[in-house]
Amino acid sequence: MWEKELRIGTSDWEHEDWVGGFYPNDLPDDWRLGYYSNRLKSVLVPAARVLRLAAEEIATWPEDVYPEFRFVIEIDMAELSESGALLERLKPVSANIDAWLLRCKDRPAADESVVLDAVNNLSRYYPVCFCCQGADLSADTWSRLHGLGASRCWHADTESAPQDGGNYLVTLTEETNGRSQRNILQAIADWAERQSPDTGAALFFDGAQATDAAVQARTVAELMGI
Repeated sequence: MWEKELRIGTSDWEHEDWVGGFYPNDLPDDWRLGYYSNRLKSVLVPAARVLRLAAEEIATWPEDVYPEFRFVIEIDMAELSESGALLERLKPVSANIDAWLLRCKDRPAADESVVLDAVNNLSRYYPVCFCCQGADLSADTWSRLHGLGASRCWHADTESAPQDGGNYLVTLTEETNGRSQRNILQAIADWAERQSPDTGAALFFDGAQATDAAVQARTVAELMGI
């Protein structure tokens, strides 16, 4: 029986075009995370933005969110040299971080050892979900990645189902249709049931209707008991 709650959110919470829609026009900029966390329980944060922020600003994040709120940190293979600085900046919010989403775009198979080293290093801190659109990894490498606890990111709009293996599944979608969302949620729940009971999972929305879609999916998930 899956013991964890599915986290649902969007890709980042800082979008100026959300002002006047998701965010009230008169909402101060530094209240946005708190407002967001009242509606959704997780957010995917690009590492590049974390590195641009003042450390003092990041230190306020735990005060802005509920204790159960979780961040997933998105980092690209090209940013691995900054991982030390990234971890240092994230220390104040470390208890609220669920996982890494490690992106690897168009990386040839010859670099598979680099991928394995990166996952091995990052997984010492948080579970890793590996996003490899465009990268051609061998079955042996995937087996070794799963052995390190890494999951494969599920792009629900273009892939039929998540791949088994790993400790934390990140699913990405722009789906706004309630019935289709229910199918995605069920597929995530089925995936989690096939893994260990303490496996984690998060569903993040992107696109023009990301907030509405995420709020709707959260309602659907609650009705489904996920």
